Amino acid sequence: IGQLPLYFVENRGQTDRRAAYYAEGGDTSVFFEKGGITFAKTDSGAERGWAVRVGFVGARQTVRPVGKKRTPAIISYFTGQQSEWHAGLPTFAEVAYEDVWPGIDLVYTSRAGHLKYTFLVAPGADPRRIKLSVTGATDVARKDDGRLVMATPLGDLTEEAPYVYQDVRGGRVEVPASFAVAS
Repeated sequence: IGQLPLYFVENRGQTDRRAAYYAEGGDTSVFFEKGGITFAKTDSGAERGWAVRVGFVGARQTVRPVGKKRTPAIISYFTGQQSEWHAGLPTFAEVAYEDVWPGIDLVYTSRAGHLKYTFLVAPGADPRRIKLSVTGATDVARKDDGRLVMATPLGDLTEEAPYVYQDVRGGRVEVPASFAVAS
C-alpha cells in the first residue's frame, strides 16, 4: 500500500469546510486550505489527534489551492444519514497554489505514497520570498543530513532535504539550498 499514489480529494462538505482538498495516508491526513496546509496525525488506539499547520508567510492573501490533473479515481462516503452521503467525489494528481509569492507557484504531488512538493520559481522571481511558518509542532529542527523534522506527541513529520536545480542549456544544474529554522 505504501507504493500507491495519494489522491487529492475535492472537499464537497465531507470534511472541515476550511479545506478545499485533502489527502489521507496511514495515520496522517493533509488538508489544503487558503494560505497553507494542515497535517493531522491520529493515534487510533488512544483516539488522540494532533495538528501541525504550515502557513505561507508574506503570501498573497487570496492564494487558494486548485486541483490539477484529474484522475479516473472517484471517492464516495456512505456514512450517517443518506442526506450526509458524498458520492462521486473527484480526485486529482496535484494540488497547486499559483502565484503564492510573485512568480512562485507551489505544487503538491505524490511519489510512492509520500507527499512531495515543488516550488516553481519563474525567471526573475526572488526565491528568498519563500518562507513558511509552523504552528502546532512541539519542536522544529534541521538535522545534519538536511532533513527538517517537526515533532509532535504522536510522532514526527519529516521533510526531506531540499533539492534545488535550475535548467541551463537543456541540463539540470544543482543550486545549493537548505532549510533555515528561525525562532
